[in-house]
Amino acid sequence: MKKIIKNFPHKIGIHCASACVRDLLDFYDIHLTEEMCFGLGCGLNFLYAKSVKDNYYYILGRGDHIELNAGRHLGLKVGNWRFYDREEAWIWLKKQLDFNVPMIVNAEATKLKYLCDRFNLLENVRYGGHKIVVVGYDPDKSEIYLYDYAWYEMLTISIENLKEARDSDPRVILRNVMFNFIKPDQLIPIERAIPAAIRKNVHNMLYPWVGHSGVRGLKRFVRDITGWHKNMEDEVLKKDCYMAYMMLEAGGTGGGNFRRIYSRFLFEVADILKDNRYSEAAKKYSWIAKRWSEIAKMILDGQNGVGHGIFAGREKIQPILDELYSKELEAIRYLGEITGYQN
Repeated sequence: MKKIIKNFPHKIGIHCASACVRDLLDFYDIHLTEEMCFGLGCGLNFLYAKSVKDNYYYILGRGDHIELNAGRHLGLKVGNWRFYDREEAWIWLKKQLDFNVPMIVNAEATKLKYLCDRFNLLENVRYGGHKIVVVGYDPDKSEIYLYDYAWYEMLTISIENLKEARDSDPRVILRNVMFNFIKPDQLIPIERAIPAAIRKNVHNMLYPWVGHSGVRGLKRFVRDITGWHKNMEDEVLKKDCYMAYMMLEAGGTGGGNFRRIYSRFLFEVADILKDNRYSEAAKKYSWIAKRWSEIAKMILDGQNGVGHGIFAGREKIQPILDELYSKELEAIRYLGEITGYQN
């Protein structure tokens, strides 16, 4: 029997995870902007790592576990399941939908054709952190109904396609992860939730649990990027430059390596908390976002090889990168100062 959760309040979004969180909260009559969901989810971060198996660089400007962080900072109980067996995972997801519970689902982006077509994703590059909201299914047609951040309308894919996207490649640890929220009788006041979320985000940036993330990962990036062409074949370099551009600027970041959406979050915080210091922090991240957009375009131009874009000469490009790192460090420390962060 066909099942679709009625009146799911989807709106087009900026980023997959924060848009899913906003939509799910709307479903439970908790109305926040996507920017607020991103900020409460500790969405600001930086990751720079090289894939051992595939020989490409993975660059990402947001943090992990946006769903868990946003829910917990608001005082929600967050359902978080993972399964090693895809059939067991499907049975559990189907059961939740039958109980009228929409689910945020983790998926491999390159296994979703509509995403590949829209963003020209490279088939041999894996990205398993994409989030969608599943709202229904039809067993007779073997169809799944879902919402994705960049589409207004409800999308349809096959049940088998969803199973594959959730658990398809040993190089990407997906494990059929899914989330939902359980609304408590009383939420944590937003005035308390915001500073707590920012303090956690400050800690994640300044003291990352792995050396290739946070400010450590950023420092590696600004030291390495101008020399990529020295250690790569031309085709690999072109692929890396294109993927870096997508991950920094065009692929669901809101532009500026997620710094633009975080800047808008901070402007909203300034209004809620009546504290102009957050406006100053927002302006810092607005400047940083513009610089990231410029660097992303230089990296894309680097596809043309030595002498172009990011590879136009270390003496010319390195001061730009060093200034960016300095401004990032200054901004995150300032956020720690105004929120009373203590390590």
